[in-house]
Amino acid sequence: MALSMEKISENKVKLRIEVDAQTFENGLEIAYRKTRNNYRAPGFRKGRVPRKVIESHYGDSVFFEDAFKELMPDAYQAAVKELEIEPVEQPSISIENIGRHEALVFTAEVHVMPEVTLGQYKGIEVEKVVYNVTDAEVQAEVDKALEKAARYVEADRAVQEGDRVVLDYKGTFDGVEFEGGSAENTTLDIGSKMFIAGFEEQIVGMKKDEQKDIEVTFPEDYPSKEHAGRNAVFHVTVHEVKEKELPAFDDEFVKDVSEEFDTVEEYLADIRKRLAEQGEREAKAKMEDAAVRKVVENATADIPDCMVEDQLDAMLQDMRMNLMRSGIRLEDFFEYTKSSEEDYRKRYRDEAKTRVKTRLVFQALREKEGIAAAEEDVEEKIAKMAESRKLDAKEYREMMKPGDLEYLRDTIAIDKTIDLI
Repeated sequence: MALSMEKISENKVKLRIEVDAQTFENGLEIAYRKTRNNYRAPGFRKGRVPRKVIESHYGDSVFFEDAFKELMPDAYQAAVKELEIEPVEQPSISIENIGRHEALVFTAEVHVMPEVTLGQYKGIEVEKVVYNVTDAEVQAEVDKALEKAARYVEADRAVQEGDRVVLDYKGTFDGVEFEGGSAENTTLDIGSKMFIAGFEEQIVGMKKDEQKDIEVTFPEDYPSKEHAGRNAVFHVTVHEVKEKELPAFDDEFVKDVSEEFDTVEEYLADIRKRLAEQGEREAKAKMEDAAVRKVVENATADIPDCMVEDQLDAMLQDMRMNLMRSGIRLEDFFEYTKSSEEDYRKRYRDEAKTRVKTRLVFQALREKEGIAAAEEDVEEKIAKMAESRKLDAKEYREMMKPGDLEYLRDTIAIDKTIDLI
């Protein structure tokens, strides 16, 4: 095989690949054997028609396309390996010459991995992030614990914001009940915004056993088109009114909600400690992000559009999977938000380009500084992951999938690169 390479732009090359006549002849024979069942001729059984008979009947070029498909992938991969290039997309193929007893010549235009020119990446200065725990943050954690332990008790009064009510409701459009618009003995927390706007607000002021007609309008962007924008009347009956009762914040409460502490002072000290540790982690992450952004900005790389598009594809796929966990299709999300995939691509194109550049800069740094995951790093990481799942490290490693180990090594190398920066 003869080949040559021409650089046609910053990150795009054109390969000219020549496959000798004998190899092309072998390809034609393979193509004949794979497709001969598709041809028939008088006097021959199916699959038994000689190649020469088929070629004389259909023309010499009858097997050219299949032979090319047979030979091209291996020839292209061999050229990529010999020329030591790293394509980042599928090549655009054109045939220059094809014929019986002749060399097969084709070209492949393809974008290759762009070169990265590193700028300053050591001694980067960023603003130090300092985190101080406030009394308000501590109180917010206490309030969460109290809310979690709250109970609801019967209230002999009218419904107020924050109450829990048990009610029946029956919804109608122009006096006719509609599907999904009725329920009995359902629980509703007033202020939760679980019902359409205006419903909960009109429950406020009602008393136990009281009945009332509530008029509301479904929003124009309501998921069900049959309901969207329509006026509805709900006939409501309140059966129970309950108010939230918070426990006292004292030593007894602390003993009830924790196994470690006996006093309010110990409990508050632990909250403050946890918030401080969390804040320090967040502060460290913010400074790391700022330093990495500067290193990426200091580097130069001409990013091909195809790499940006691939990154956008990956981001959309992540978004699709995250929405699926909530039972929402990506197509439905775009419909609800009155947007589209095209809008998403335009909005996040710069972010996608930055992600690609960051990945390339990290790879360049790893190569220049010789950064890699040592086996002891891998074993240590596996041991920690196994411990968090209360498993033996050897047992955990055996459970890992083939790609997990490589992903782990890559993650460790990325962490080491960040540490270097």
